[in-house]
Amino acid sequence: MRRTLWAGLVTALFLAGCEDPFIDPFVEGKHFTVYGYLNSFEIDHFVRVVPVRRTPEDIPAPDAQHADIDAVVTSTDLTSNVTTRWTHALKELDDGAYGHVFTSRFVVRDGHRYRLVVQRSDGAESVAETTVPNLRAPIALPAQITSDSVTQVLVWPDAGVPERIVVAYCAKPVGSFSCDDILIDYGRAGKMTSAGWELPIALSRDLLFVRRQLGFADEVVLELSNLDIRFTSLDSAWDAPQGEFDPEVFGQPGALTNVENGFGFWGSVARSIRSWTPDAEALRALGYVPPP
Repeated sequence: MRRTLWAGLVTALFLAGCEDPFIDPFVEGKHFTVYGYLNSFEIDHFVRVVPVRRTPEDIPAPDAQHADIDAVVTSTDLTSNVTTRWTHALKELDDGAYGHVFTSRFVVRDGHRYRLVVQRSDGAESVAETTVPNLRAPIALPAQITSDSVTQVLVWPDAGVPERIVVAYCAKPVGSFSCDDILIDYGRAGKMTSAGWELPIALSRDLLFVRRQLGFADEVVLELSNLDIRFTSLDSAWDAPQGEFDPEVFGQPGALTNVENGFGFWGSVARSIRSWTPDAEALRALGYVPPP
């Protein structure tokens, strides 16, 4: 996951630790502010925890006030019923202050649901759950072929909400042995439908760009050796407007939160690289030779 996302979450934690004049967290029964996410491409995971207090958390040094925390963090894979206890560490943040960060190491399974519990010694706890997107192979709908364009629509049934989609084309002259990937960033293109996330691939536009990037004249016959869809997806509950992760928005109590008896957000991220090739009819309409 990109560093900017984690940095935004850490910044949000600082803001979320401040007292909000419109919400009394003690009346509301809120115990902890939590921010972090599980990443299916990593085995090391992190979550920052801030006890809810009437004053902001300020830890300028490891031996300062608030350097200790009354909290035990565990996560449970609700699919396999395996529970993991996380390890506490006082970590130095980008601004030089310190924060309570819990770490753990385990393999995150696509499609599994996880529960995070942050518990005080008196039994009070904040809880969050996330379902990891399941980036199985997309369903390819029939190519839409007109006189001047070819478009292919792919559908991911349980993919959550994309954070970034990149299409990688590997095209080469017929008879060549190797090719270089040309990457086209689709961002968060597409839309959510009842069938899943629907993404139209503009093959005509993309492959014209690929030809120009490779410097091949129109008369050179190309073969599309490979096409990869590189999909980074967020838990479907974690959908920031226009894909912008604004710490000032995240830091407001109750904004984009899935923490029971607490504030913040604990989500999940999945990544997948899927090879896919348009059907032979679509490739011929594009002027490309289908792979053998």
